[in-house]
Amino acid sequence: MYNTIYSLKMPRRIILLNGPPRSGKDEAAKIILNKCNSLFFKKAENIRLADPLLQCLHSMFPQVTDYESQKADVICGDLTPRQWIISFAEEFAKKKSGKDTFVNIALEKIKRGKQNTYFVVPDLGFDEEIDGFIEFAQQNADVEIILIRMHREGYDFKGDSRKYIYADDKHNIEQADIYNYGTLPELKNKILKLFAESIKTEDSLPSYVWQKISSCYQ
Repeated sequence: MYNTIYSLKMPRRIILLNGPPRSGKDEAAKIILNKCNSLFFKKAENIRLADPLLQCLHSMFPQVTDYESQKADVICGDLTPRQWIISFAEEFAKKKSGKDTFVNIALEKIKRGKQNTYFVVPDLGFDEEIDGFIEFAQQNADVEIILIRMHREGYDFKGDSRKYIYADDKHNIEQADIYNYGTLPELKNKILKLFAESIKTEDSLPSYVWQKISSCYQ
């Protein structure tokens, strides 16, 4: 079964996850990656737009262990690690290298990963980022984009320069909103149901394959 799936010609799909901190993006990415790698023999890759920033943060402040929740202290001055990353990106990197610098780095990784079927980007947050992915898909006929907005009550973009992203209908991008109510089983069911619906219409998949995929969230 796995060898058959592995050999099928399939489009490359870029799944973009968009939402405020703690909305469940990283957990959703893990769910998708685990399912893709189990079905398609390790054909999925996680690509964080923030990876270059995290590398800079950890090279300068190796004491930082959790950039998401660690509070402001003497390590990063009067900024939390998250605030430091945002400040470095907005006040230095983007001003010096362009607003699309991080999406361009991500796209280079995708270009090098032609053996993969799925690419999961768990931290989309700016219009110029999705514009870059849309342009890439327009230039590559085998690339499809799925945009998933993650929502969770009590969590928003306050204090963050990112926002919810909505693609223009003319670009014909699959878009969905996932509401995370804080329970992992419920979130997993929603994510895998969406994953199954997005893939079961693939013409290159035999019926027995997509039937198996469609039931993966049950």
